[in-house]
Amino acid sequence: MPVSLDLDLVKQKLHAVLEQIKQLQSSEFPYEEPKAALGLLTEIYKSDLGRLSKMDATTDIQIRQQACAHANAHIARYYSVLGFILRSTNVRNAFEMYDPLLQLCLKIYGGDAKLIISSEWQFSPFTYPAVTDDLPHLMFIGLPSTEASNPLIIPLAGHEIGHSIWRKKKGRSTALGGLDMKLQQKLVEAYTNNWKDFQRIFNISNSHADLLSDLFLRNIWTQSYKLAIRQVEEIFCDLIGLRIFGESFLYSFIYLIAPNIGDRAPHYPTLAARVSALEAACASYLVELPPGFTSFFLDPPKRIPTADEFVLKMADSASEALTADLIDAVRVHIQSSGLSLPSDAERDRIIQHFCALSPASGIKSLGDMINAGWKVRLDWRLWGAFNFSEQTRLEVLNDLVFKTMEVLEYETKTQGVKNA
Repeated sequence: MPVSLDLDLVKQKLHAVLEQIKQLQSSEFPYEEPKAALGLLTEIYKSDLGRLSKMDATTDIQIRQQACAHANAHIARYYSVLGFILRSTNVRNAFEMYDPLLQLCLKIYGGDAKLIISSEWQFSPFTYPAVTDDLPHLMFIGLPSTEASNPLIIPLAGHEIGHSIWRKKKGRSTALGGLDMKLQQKLVEAYTNNWKDFQRIFNISNSHADLLSDLFLRNIWTQSYKLAIRQVEEIFCDLIGLRIFGESFLYSFIYLIAPNIGDRAPHYPTLAARVSALEAACASYLVELPPGFTSFFLDPPKRIPTADEFVLKMADSASEALTADLIDAVRVHIQSSGLSLPSDAERDRIIQHFCALSPASGIKSLGDMINAGWKVRLDWRLWGAFNFSEQTRLEVLNDLVFKTMEVLEYETKTQGVKNA
């Protein structure tokens, strides 16, 4: 069979990746999901390899290039995922949080949820929602490595879980139905209300009736739409985190982000918009706002070309106009999941345990546990009798929260045995 250099080299890369996966599969994983992910990735790469193995130098060059490009894309796309899976075995990770978070995912995402968590060298928590097409129901959540021993930022994982809920294809939440159409309507309204500025900036004379029919105008509108739909997703994820965890999400938000962590990406809402949405949701969900919440945040100034600024301004206007709909959508989705929501009474009960330096039992909501931890963290006078140093009290608090997670995991698993 004639040798084709392009096929030969891509196959070599695929063999190298498969060999790396084989080595990773021999690792000791604290839970099963990483092995399941590696199995799925193996099938993807073997399929690419099989496709290339059926080709040679006589195969049409366009077909060869398309197959090679497809395989290259898979190698590049999942390289970081392989690294994430490897790092999920690191002892730096707080494995105590795994089971409570998994149970949370099973509730609000669905019974097919598979979770992989790791500590990462990115300061902001993140997920890989883009991989869900090839790795359905696998949820990757990375938390900052330096915060691995800090359970009080776990509520930010709620935001990352929100991305998986938002992008779920099969069995997507019915609460999200109609949001896209409403966003398009809001965006048309934003352009219509600013039509004179639109005409001036883009040097057009068209009527606003041409917005979606004229190809040039629609292309500009589409740029705003692509930004707005991503912004709406981010606001939705903030609201998911708030609804699941309550006040601790807000304090985690302050801890990691305030006043800001750099320039704004256009597909993110402004900090002012995110804070405003959280304030409105707190009023709706009856969550107490931290004192002076808005004052903690500051949007960094940024100059961009006038045309880009207008496109972004329209996206901002449309996404912010959808806040009330998003608040309702999150309420409906979480209510339909049957998830137990945090309560002040449960939080205060757990605080009593923490003030006795004892982990709590009978936990109904992960949010209650984290809220109790934050209450102690924000008022060390509760521990005034112990005379801990600053560092010691943080270590003791973190240990109490993690121990309470272990108790929750034990109770969850033994309850399952009793019900079997």
